Amino acid sequence: MESSPPPMDSTPSGAQPVEDAAQPIPASLPLPTPSTNTTPFKYKYTEAAPNPFPDEVSDAVWNKIYTAADSRIYNKNNKSAIESRKIRQKGQTRELAIQMCREKLAQGLIHTDATGSTVLARSLKSQPTKKQAPEPSSSSRDATPTSDKMAAMSISEQIKSEGRNRKAVSVAPSSSSNQGTPGPSSTPTVPKMSPTKPDKPSSLKRKGTATVVKKPKKPKNQTRVNTPSGRDGQTPASNNFMDDDGDSDSNDGGEYCICRGPDDHRMMVNCEGGCDDWFHCSCIGMDIADAKELLDRFICDTCKTDEKFTTWKRMCRNVKLTGCRKACRPNADPPSKFCSDECKYAWGAWNKHHRFREDDIPSMGGALNIPEVEEILKQCQTMKDLELLGRKPRLAMKDGADPSRPVGLDYLTPEEKDVIAEYTARQGKIQEEIKCIKGQLELLTMLQRRAKAAIGHPLSPHKTPCGFDGRATFNDAQFNAWKETAEGIRAFKTESAGPRTKDSLHINRIEPLVGEETPPEPDLPAELRGMCLNSAKKCRHGDWYEMCRIDAGFRIKNLKDEFKKLQNRTDFIIDDAETREATKDYDAHNTVEQLF
Repeated sequence: MESSPPPMDSTPSGAQPVEDAAQPIPASLPLPTPSTNTTPFKYKYTEAAPNPFPDEVSDAVWNKIYTAADSRIYNKNNKSAIESRKIRQKGQTRELAIQMCREKLAQGLIHTDATGSTVLARSLKSQPTKKQAPEPSSSSRDATPTSDKMAAMSISEQIKSEGRNRKAVSVAPSSSSNQGTPGPSSTPTVPKMSPTKPDKPSSLKRKGTATVVKKPKKPKNQTRVNTPSGRDGQTPASNNFMDDDGDSDSNDGGEYCICRGPDDHRMMVNCEGGCDDWFHCSCIGMDIADAKELLDRFICDTCKTDEKFTTWKRMCRNVKLTGCRKACRPNADPPSKFCSDECKYAWGAWNKHHRFREDDIPSMGGALNIPEVEEILKQCQTMKDLELLGRKPRLAMKDGADPSRPVGLDYLTPEEKDVIAEYTARQGKIQEEIKCIKGQLELLTMLQRRAKAAIGHPLSPHKTPCGFDGRATFNDAQFNAWKETAEGIRAFKTESAGPRTKDSLHINRIEPLVGEETPPEPDLPAELRGMCLNSAKKCRHGDWYEMCRIDAGFRIKNLKDEFKKLQNRTDFIIDDAETREATKDYDAHNTVEQLF
């Protein structure tokens, strides 16, 4: 059940009516007169209630002023939501909001509209100044930064000045592009101003969230371009970022960026992915100079997809010499990899003094001199001819020949054929050894499964036996011999290693010394026969599976490296034979004369 509001002239006992706007309200006094609205207003922060100026300021305007005061305190405390909440609870935020409200009342920024509700103006900057304003021009490009007045203005002041001119005279944007002017391009049109919607009460939320309060739109005097094609004739300062240098009174109390802070005059970029939010460069780790010169399109992490992502302009090639971090001119006529002619000439001068020799001595390898470079360029008619310089000459493939067969095989000498045959035979043996080692790894896996099955066996002397089997240490010859036995054939067929049988006990068996008797075989079931049953923690065969596996992998790696070296030597011999045949006529005109 809602209680009826108190009458307008009712004042709590002990509280003074608010008549003098300049008189401060101490924090120790009782709360001022509550709001006289018919329904309770839902403030963003509960500490904002009640309205200290119910007769002069509406609850909606007081809510905005209190939110702006809280944003100031939030930014002054290094964007700490915990500190700002403590200050709100102490009442310091309310004192600051009351002071801000009195200042705005004194400046006339809070007035009553035609409907009878109080309206909060943006700031004094939006009010007409006392100075005589120049006559509005038919084009927004007349106020260029080259004039004396505009040269002394900051980027934000230039943008705001042009914004006022555009509002005064509604004309179509110019089709020409003015490089260096922070105005809009010819592609976008000036949007229509929609009527101001009434403020909706926002629910209570914590600092740092971005889904509860609807963020206000940025002022229209900050120009942004939503398509990359519309930014060709603009400086980066007018594309999709803003940098305000005004005072703290221009803080609109909005929430932007991932920090959810206000427009606190730091460099900001606009997301063109759909959320239309603004982000501080310092919060997203973006260099301010790169954002002004190189940023083409910014997409935040929330809007980022496979098709939409942040793009950058290509950097000037002179960055390695002078550190120039400006965009090149790919759309110039002719296209240029440099940002200006100065960088282009500096790059050419550096190449002349560091990459070419200034003397006329013929080159015997190393850097060329300038006459040699000129002669090479005269011989090359096209870029393709220049790219072919320094490459080995090749023979044309015969008609009907196998494309995968090297051409040099037809021009090998007998000695080269013998060497290649030797390399090929060795490569065949390497492949057989690798195949044998892989078979040993399969046997090792089967022995490991057999050892795990013996854990917890009722007849095992230990709960976790070692499980080592002598077949894990077979060399290549022993493994090949064991693989041909019935035991080996059955093991690879069933993929399960059983106990040792009589036909394979002679393989890898340790013969007793002369006069030494062979100990009798213990009577054990087939699951435990032939493996080490000592405790796994105290046995000398510790980590036998890992050691055998690593050893096999190391052997395979060495064999593959050797195989690759032999293949490289074979390819070199075949390639050299082709080069020799292709260049045999280069010195055909030379003759040898025997003098004695």
